Amino acid sequence: MQSGDITGILYPLSLAVGMGLTIGMERSVHGRPAGLRTYLLVCVSFAVIALLSERHFLDLGQGFRPDPSRLAAGGLTGIGFLGAGVIVHSRFTVFGLTTAAGIWTVAVIGLALGSRSYALAGALYVIALGSLWLLRYLEPWLPRDTFRQMTLHMHGEGMTVDEVRRYFEQYHLVLEGVTIDKHKPTQTTMYTFALHSKRHEAFMEAFNDLLARDDVQYGQLVPPEQQDAISLTAAHS
Repeated sequence: MQSGDITGILYPLSLAVGMGLTIGMERSVHGRPAGLRTYLLVCVSFAVIALLSERHFLDLGQGFRPDPSRLAAGGLTGIGFLGAGVIVHSRFTVFGLTTAAGIWTVAVIGLALGSRSYALAGALYVIALGSLWLLRYLEPWLPRDTFRQMTLHMHGEGMTVDEVRRYFEQYHLVLEGVTIDKHKPTQTTMYTFALHSKRHEAFMEAFNDLLARDDVQYGQLVPPEQQDAISLTAAHS
Protein backbone atom coordinates (compact mmCIF):
# COMPACT_ATOMS: atom_id res chain seq x y z
CA MET A 1 0.00 0.00 0.00
CA GLN A 2 1.40 3.39 -0.95
CA SER A 3 1.72 6.32 1.43
CA GLY A 4 -0.86 8.22 -0.61
CA ASP A 5 -3.39 5.44 0.01
CA ILE A 6 -2.71 5.53 3.76
CA THR A 7 -3.17 9.30 3.86
CA GLY A 8 -6.38 9.02 1.85
CA ILE A 9 -7.72 6.62 4.45
CA LEU A 10 -6.46 8.15 7.69
CA TYR A 11 -7.49 11.72 6.88
CA PRO A 12 -11.25 11.10 6.49
CA LEU A 13 -11.22 8.65 9.41
CA SER A 14 -9.50 11.20 11.64
CA LEU A 15 -12.09 13.80 10.72
CA ALA A 16 -14.85 11.27 11.41
CA VAL A 17 -13.39 10.62 14.87
CA GLY A 18 -13.28 14.34 15.67
CA MET A 19 -16.74 15.18 14.35
CA GLY A 20 -18.44 12.15 15.86
CA LEU A 21 -16.70 12.77 19.19
CA THR A 22 -17.75 16.41 19.51
CA ILE A 23 -21.39 15.79 18.58
CA GLY A 24 -21.47 12.81 20.93
CA MET A 25 -20.00 15.00 23.66
CA GLU A 26 -22.92 17.38 23.38
CA ARG A 27 -25.37 14.49 23.74
CA SER A 28 -23.48 13.05 26.74
CA VAL A 29 -23.31 16.40 28.53
CA HIS A 30 -27.09 16.66 28.35
CA GLY A 31 -27.64 13.10 29.60
CA ARG A 32 -28.90 11.49 26.41
CA PRO A 33 -28.82 7.68 26.06
CA ALA A 34 -26.58 7.81 22.97
CA GLY A 35 -23.34 9.62 23.71
CA LEU A 36 -19.63 9.74 22.95
CA ARG A 37 -19.04 6.14 21.95
CA THR A 38 -22.23 5.77 19.92
CA TYR A 39 -21.71 8.87 17.79
CA LEU A 40 -18.01 8.18 17.35
CA LEU A 41 -18.57 4.61 16.20
CA VAL A 42 -21.41 5.55 13.85
CA CYS A 43 -19.46 8.35 12.17
CA VAL A 44 -16.30 6.26 11.72
CA SER A 45 -18.23 3.21 10.56
CA PHE A 46 -20.04 5.11 7.84
CA ALA A 47 -16.81 6.72 6.71
CA VAL A 48 -15.41 3.20 6.31
CA ILE A 49 -18.54 2.16 4.40
CA ALA A 50 -17.96 4.97 1.91
CA LEU A 51 -14.27 4.04 1.57
CA LEU A 52 -15.15 0.38 1.01
CA SER A 53 -17.73 1.31 -1.61
CA GLU A 54 -15.14 3.33 -3.49
CA ARG A 55 -12.54 0.55 -3.22
CA HIS A 56 -14.93 -2.12 -4.50
CA PHE A 57 -15.99 0.11 -7.37
CA LEU A 58 -12.39 0.69 -8.41
CA ASP A 59 -11.30 -2.94 -8.00
CA LEU A 60 -14.27 -4.56 -9.72
CA GLY A 61 -15.40 -1.88 -12.11
CA GLN A 62 -13.55 -3.33 -15.09
CA GLY A 63 -15.29 -6.73 -15.01
CA PHE A 64 -18.81 -5.45 -14.45
CA ARG A 65 -20.59 -2.31 -13.31
CA PRO A 66 -21.05 -2.47 -9.53
CA ASP A 67 -23.29 -0.03 -7.68
CA PRO A 68 -21.13 1.91 -5.18
CA SER A 69 -24.19 3.17 -3.32
CA ARG A 70 -25.45 -0.21 -2.13
CA LEU A 71 -23.31 -0.39 0.99
CA ALA A 72 -24.30 3.16 1.96
CA ALA A 73 -28.00 2.49 1.35
CA GLY A 74 -27.86 -0.65 3.45
CA GLY A 75 -26.06 1.18 6.23
CA LEU A 76 -28.55 4.02 6.34
CA THR A 77 -31.39 1.50 6.49
CA GLY A 78 -29.70 -0.29 9.36
CA ILE A 79 -29.04 2.91 11.29
CA GLY A 80 -32.81 3.36 11.49
CA PHE A 81 -32.98 0.44 13.92
CA LEU A 82 -30.38 2.09 16.15
CA GLY A 83 -32.32 5.34 16.05
CA ALA A 84 -35.55 3.54 16.89
CA GLY A 85 -33.87 2.09 19.97
CA VAL A 86 -33.42 5.52 21.57
CA ILE A 87 -37.00 6.68 20.90
CA VAL A 88 -39.36 6.30 23.85
CA HIS A 89 -43.10 6.44 23.28
CA SER A 90 -45.53 7.07 26.12
CA ARG A 91 -49.28 7.41 25.89
CA PHE A 92 -49.40 10.99 24.67
CA THR A 93 -45.87 11.96 23.71
CA VAL A 94 -42.61 10.75 22.12
CA PHE A 95 -39.05 11.33 23.37
CA GLY A 96 -35.65 10.76 21.82
CA LEU A 97 -36.40 12.05 18.34
CA THR A 98 -33.54 14.57 18.43
CA THR A 99 -31.09 11.88 19.53
CA ALA A 100 -32.26 9.57 16.75
CA ALA A 101 -31.99 12.39 14.20
CA GLY A 102 -28.50 13.15 15.51
CA ILE A 103 -27.39 9.55 14.99
CA TRP A 104 -28.71 9.57 11.44
CA THR A 105 -27.03 12.92 10.74
CA VAL A 106 -23.68 11.67 12.06
CA ALA A 107 -24.01 8.66 9.74
CA VAL A 108 -24.47 11.01 6.77
CA ILE A 109 -21.44 13.04 7.90
CA GLY A 110 -19.39 9.84 7.97
CA LEU A 111 -20.52 8.95 4.45
CA ALA A 112 -19.58 12.40 3.19
CA LEU A 113 -16.14 12.16 4.81
CA GLY A 114 -15.53 8.69 3.40
CA SER A 115 -16.52 10.00 -0.03
CA ARG A 116 -14.05 12.87 0.49
CA SER A 117 -16.77 15.48 0.21
CA TYR A 118 -15.18 17.49 3.00
CA ALA A 119 -17.04 20.72 2.31
CA LEU A 120 -20.42 18.99 2.54
CA ALA A 121 -19.39 17.07 5.65
CA GLY A 122 -18.08 20.24 7.30
CA ALA A 123 -21.23 22.21 6.49
CA LEU A 124 -23.49 19.48 7.86
CA TYR A 125 -21.30 19.14 10.95
CA VAL A 126 -21.55 22.87 11.72
CA ILE A 127 -25.31 22.86 11.18
CA ALA A 128 -25.79 19.76 13.34
CA LEU A 129 -23.60 20.96 16.21
CA GLY A 130 -25.12 24.42 16.08
CA SER A 131 -28.68 23.09 16.17
CA LEU A 132 -27.92 20.79 19.09
CA TRP A 133 -25.83 23.19 21.15
CA LEU A 134 -26.76 26.77 20.29
CA LEU A 135 -30.50 26.39 19.69
CA ARG A 136 -30.81 24.98 23.21
CA TYR A 137 -30.19 28.51 24.53
CA LEU A 138 -32.69 30.04 22.12
CA GLU A 139 -35.57 27.69 22.95
CA PRO A 140 -36.29 29.12 26.45
CA TRP A 141 -36.96 32.53 24.87
CA LEU A 142 -39.52 31.18 22.44
CA PRO A 143 -43.21 31.00 23.41
CA ARG A 144 -44.08 27.37 23.81
CA ASP A 145 -46.91 25.17 24.97
CA THR A 146 -46.73 23.20 28.18
CA PHE A 147 -48.13 19.67 28.13
CA ARG A 148 -49.73 17.91 31.08
CA GLN A 149 -51.55 14.66 31.64
CA MET A 150 -54.50 14.74 34.04
CA THR A 151 -56.26 11.72 35.49
CA LEU A 152 -59.62 11.85 37.28
CA HIS A 153 -61.68 9.17 39.03
CA MET A 154 -65.35 10.10 39.17
CA HIS A 155 -68.56 8.59 40.53
CA GLY A 156 -71.32 7.68 38.12
CA GLU A 157 -71.38 8.64 34.46
CA GLY A 158 -69.06 11.61 34.82
CA MET A 159 -68.79 14.09 31.95
CA THR A 160 -69.13 13.80 28.20
CA VAL A 161 -66.23 14.71 25.94
CA ASP A 162 -68.01 17.90 24.83
CA GLU A 163 -68.51 18.93 28.46
CA VAL A 164 -64.86 18.28 29.19
CA ARG A 165 -63.73 20.30 26.19
CA ARG A 166 -65.93 23.26 27.12
CA TYR A 167 -64.72 23.08 30.73
CA PHE A 168 -61.03 23.25 29.80
CA GLU A 169 -61.65 26.04 27.30
CA GLN A 170 -62.60 28.28 30.24
CA TYR A 171 -58.99 27.98 31.44
CA HIS A 172 -57.48 28.31 27.97
CA LEU A 173 -56.47 24.66 28.00
CA VAL A 174 -56.52 22.69 24.77
CA LEU A 175 -57.71 19.09 25.00
CA GLU A 176 -55.45 16.99 22.77
CA GLY A 177 -56.91 13.60 23.67
CA VAL A 178 -58.95 11.75 26.23
CA THR A 179 -59.38 8.12 27.26
CA ILE A 180 -62.42 6.99 29.25
CA ASP A 181 -62.55 3.79 31.28
CA LYS A 182 -65.92 2.94 32.84
CA HIS A 183 -66.04 0.40 35.68
CA LYS A 184 -69.66 -0.74 36.01
CA PRO A 185 -69.38 -2.82 39.22
CA THR A 186 -68.19 0.20 41.21
CA GLN A 187 -70.05 2.74 39.04
CA THR A 188 -66.91 4.80 38.57
CA THR A 189 -65.33 6.37 35.52
CA MET A 190 -61.63 7.11 35.02
CA TYR A 191 -60.60 9.89 32.64
CA THR A 192 -57.12 10.53 31.30
CA PHE A 193 -56.76 13.92 29.60
CA ALA A 194 -53.88 15.13 27.42
CA LEU A 195 -53.76 18.91 27.68
CA HIS A 196 -51.57 21.78 26.56
CA SER A 197 -51.54 25.51 27.13
CA LYS A 198 -49.23 28.52 27.18
CA ARG A 199 -50.51 29.39 30.68
CA HIS A 200 -48.59 27.22 33.13
CA GLU A 201 -50.83 28.09 36.06
CA ALA A 202 -54.00 27.12 34.15
CA PHE A 203 -53.42 23.41 34.78
CA MET A 204 -53.53 23.70 38.57
CA GLU A 205 -56.51 26.06 38.43
CA ALA A 206 -58.55 23.63 36.34
CA PHE A 207 -57.32 20.66 38.37
CA ASN A 208 -58.25 22.15 41.75
CA ASP A 209 -61.69 23.20 40.53
CA LEU A 210 -62.34 19.69 39.24
CA LEU A 211 -61.40 18.21 42.61
CA ALA A 212 -64.02 20.44 44.21
CA ARG A 213 -66.79 18.63 42.32
CA ASP A 214 -68.94 16.27 44.39
CA ASP A 215 -68.58 13.43 41.89
CA VAL A 216 -64.75 13.46 41.81
CA GLN A 217 -62.98 10.93 44.04
CA TYR A 218 -59.35 11.84 43.34
CA GLY A 219 -57.09 13.00 40.55
CA GLN A 220 -53.52 13.24 39.35
CA LEU A 221 -51.66 15.89 37.35
CA VAL A 222 -48.30 15.04 35.81
CA PRO A 223 -46.05 16.13 32.93
CA PRO A 224 -46.23 13.31 30.34
CA GLU A 225 -42.43 12.84 30.36
CA GLN A 226 -42.17 12.41 34.15
CA GLN A 227 -43.32 9.76 36.55
CA ASP A 228 -43.60 11.95 39.67
CA ALA A 229 -47.04 13.52 39.84
CA ILE A 230 -49.16 15.94 41.82
CA SER A 231 -51.73 13.60 43.28
CA LEU A 232 -54.68 14.90 45.31
CA THR A 233 -57.78 13.31 46.79
CA ALA A 234 -61.07 15.10 47.08
CA ALA A 235 -62.20 15.89 50.61
CA HIS A 236 -65.64 14.39 50.04
CA SER A 237 -66.50 10.74 49.43
